[in-house]
Amino acid sequence: MEDRVRGLLLDLGSGSMAARDAAEAALIGLGPKALPVIVGLGRDADGEAAFRLDGIRRTLEEAAAAGSSAEGRVTVRCLTTEPFGDGGTRLLLRIDWTEDTALLALRLPLRSIVADGPSGESVPVAQRAAVLEATIPPDSRFVEVPVGLMPPAVPLPLLDVLRGTVIVWIGGMEHDFDFSNLSRAVSGNLHPVARLGRAAVRLEEVALESGRLLVTASIAYDDPSEALASHRTWLSDRPLELLGPDGQPRRPASQTVRRRSDRGLTTTAEFPWNDDAASSLLGCTLRWRLPIAIHEQPLDFAVRAIPLSSR
Repeated sequence: MEDRVRGLLLDLGSGSMAARDAAEAALIGLGPKALPVIVGLGRDADGEAAFRLDGIRRTLEEAAAAGSSAEGRVTVRCLTTEPFGDGGTRLLLRIDWTEDTALLALRLPLRSIVADGPSGESVPVAQRAAVLEATIPPDSRFVEVPVGLMPPAVPLPLLDVLRGTVIVWIGGMEHDFDFSNLSRAVSGNLHPVARLGRAAVRLEEVALESGRLLVTASIAYDDPSEALASHRTWLSDRPLELLGPDGQPRRPASQTVRRRSDRGLTTTAEFPWNDDAASSLLGCTLRWRLPIAIHEQPLDFAVRAIPLSSR
């Protein structure tokens, strides 16, 4: 990949317009997966090559940011039914998603649910004003949510169809946001920002004191998102890492969230560090792996032939 991108970047500065156009189309054709390589190798581009590279980057960032669709990757089915209240039925719905789907948050508004019998009989939903939220467990690929149905007007052996809309928030392409020159940041005069897609990561502060290294960084997404609500921990659970000159990563001894908003957060990581001289950070890199966008999508579902409980 790197050799291919390097050659195409050279062609962006070719004296032939046809070669420049072909290189631009080829770089876009590599898709969002090539973004980190293109950004990394293209830092020294100038002139028309830099102008074209800026457009290529924006095109691929938008493709990466908008490319996380739940269609075909999130499914809903009914696991069990049981009696509920005075003649009603409680359904246990299971919401599954594929392994490559970074599901961050999920909501099921009960007002979206419509339940019909075999001849179109309407079965009312209990607590219709409620909105069910599911905590997304780490490393899990499903959640289960209960939905209560009121008694039908006439006895029904089954539901012909249960329809509804589940709202999901999915993380976009993952990217390693890297910061070098940490020794310069100790002085407080360097606050670099790395931006990709719809995310901007800022190195706020680097401090050496009493045998520890304190690094404060922030992530801000362009748009506010329910996936960043204060009770959700997926973002705060992502550690800052420190890569030594040998490339080996160190995880922090602790990491504390300083501020939150519906666009992101600011966090401070503490690393054991025995040398208080800024020069001890030469060759070190701070890395924070994050999605470059958060994609919100309503997903319509239909579950058919659900037996209703009878007493």
